[in-house]
Amino acid sequence: MIGVYKVETAVMDGTGRFERTGIGSHRGARENLNTAFNYFRVNSKNISASLSTKTKDYLLHVQDMQGVGLTSNLALTALIALTSAALGKPAQEQLVILGSMSIGGSFSRYLNLPMFYRSALMLVPNVFCCRGFLQKILPRQLQNFSPSSKLPFSKM
Repeated sequence: MIGVYKVETAVMDGTGRFERTGIGSHRGARENLNTAFNYFRVNSKNISASLSTKTKDYLLHVQDMQGVGLTSNLALTALIALTSAALGKPAQEQLVILGSMSIGGSFSRYLNLPMFYRSALMLVPNVFCCRGFLQKILPRQLQNFSPSSKLPFSKM
């Protein structure tokens, strides 16, 4: 099952430490977050000349919003979160990031896009505005989909 994770970051004066919380003992998640921070540290001047990884401490917290367990594909998400926090430019609240990255900066694409769209329709009410577009892309998957009967919550 596809998981939804809330990622929060904080940047404060310090010595360049990186702390991860919310991942428990999940080795894959820890390694992916370290990969993202190492890439961020090495390439910070390419991202923005104003970034400093030696005079700031970075805290990243991951929260599993559905209770499906953590994933080991958080590197790209962590890189975007760290960059956003370091630049002081918050990402949009409902930003969705698919895929992952390696320490060298190569990106892997998300291979199961139809399953993601189907899950998104059930999980995120704001996706309904895109239903017409998705109907053209995924007609078979969305043919029998009824939002009111599948959503575990009511619209506010």
